[in-house]
Amino acid sequence: MARRPAKIIIEPIDRRGNYRVIYRKRVLVEKSRDPEFDAARVLYSRGKRGKLISYANGTRSLIMDIGWAAARMTLETPARGPRTILRKEWKPSKEASPAQTSGRTAAFQNSR
Repeated sequence: MARRPAKIIIEPIDRRGNYRVIYRKRVLVEKSRDPEFDAARVLYSRGKRGKLISYANGTRSLIMDIGWAAARMTLETPARGPRTILRKEWKPSKEASPAQTSGRTAAFQNSR
């Protein structure tokens, strides 16, 4: 029997590019600039596998595998636009916050 896909809703929470992720009518990730990938990491850590479907503004925006997405992040630099990279490729800058260097969101840290 096929697994049911995990459906998440992405909501903007401010004008600085931060988002909240809702899963099964509960907040999964409180604040994130990379909501789909952060949500995938939280779901993966809870044992969820299969497809992840994200909705933004009431329409489906992305479909991806949870395991694939959990291992990735979005990187955007002035020289190159946004792109998806493996998390191990990322090197934190000196001015990065502890949450950025650990790669965990506040919701993920609280779920342990």
